[in-house]
Amino acid sequence: MRRLTFRPGRPEDLELLADITMAGVRSYDQEPPAASLAELEDMVRRPNPREMITVAEEDGAIAGFHGMVLEEDWVELLRFFVTVDRIGAGYGREMWADVLTRAEEIRGERDRMRIISDPGAIPFYTKVGCALERRIVVDEPSGFALGMMWYDLAR
Repeated sequence: MRRLTFRPGRPEDLELLADITMAGVRSYDQEPPAASLAELEDMVRRPNPREMITVAEEDGAIAGFHGMVLEEDWVELLRFFVTVDRIGAGYGREMWADVLTRAEEIRGERDRMRIISDPGAIPFYTKVGCALERRIVVDEPSGFALGMMWYDLAR
């Protein structure tokens, strides 16, 4: 049985995490915004208690990662990427369980988590119990839209 291990992201992971991000976003025929990659770099290089990048490893190889930020009224899941070759093989569910564990540890009085999802990941988030509030069109000509989703941490 597969078993992922989880650890904090480190500066030496940054190039691979950026590659995983770009591959994931490109799977929707989009380019990741430069600001998104700069934000990832900042979270890895300058960790603070309100932000965290967590790396999932399988047999010492990075299988994916997630990133959370503690906002004033909610926990924000900013990143959730599995390597493209592992999509659909159960890694996401295992990583989701870790997201919920870490959100529980940091959430304080916050009772919900917000996720801004790539369109292809909306079905995954729905299956794990997130509710789609609305779609946010980010590219008018193509109709590319992100999903604003919420997860009830108070369950």
